Amino acid sequence: MSNAKKNLYLLVAIVFISCSCNSSFADENKHDFSQTLSTDNALCQKPIKEYFPNGTLKLSGCQGIYNGTGIQVGLWKKYNQKGELIETAYYHPDEFGKDYKIITQYEKNKIISKKIYNFDDLYEVELKELSTIPK
Repeated sequence: MSNAKKNLYLLVAIVFISCSCNSSFADENKHDFSQTLSTDNALCQKPIKEYFPNGTLKLSGCQGIYNGTGIQVGLWKKYNQKGELIETAYYHPDEFGKDYKIITQYEKNKIISKKIYNFDDLYEVELKELSTIPK
C-alpha cells in the first residue's frame, strides 16, 4: 500500500474519532456548545464534568480562554464519592496582580475554610495566600 493511501486512511480515522468524541461529550453533558457562558473577563468555552466509577459527580466547572490561554474560569465544585460537596474554587482570571481564586472547603455541608489566593496557574507563579480580593 502506498504512503499516500496510508496517510489518507489515517486522516479519515482521525476525523472519525474526533467527530465521535465531540458528539459523545456533548450528548453526555447535554450542553449546547454553540453558546458560551460569561464569567467575568473570560468566556466559558467548555463545561467540564467528571464522575466517580460509581456514577456520582466528582468535579464540575468550566474551561475558558483568557489572553489566548485555556484556563479554569468561574466556579468549580469538587465532590466526594457520596456526592457531598467538599470544595469550591472560584477562578477570576485578570491582569497580573488583579487575578485571584477563592478556595472554600466543606465538611458535612458546612464551610470549614475559605481562603483567597493569587491565580498561580494563570501566570505560572508561586501560590500565595492573599488577605483581600485584588482590585
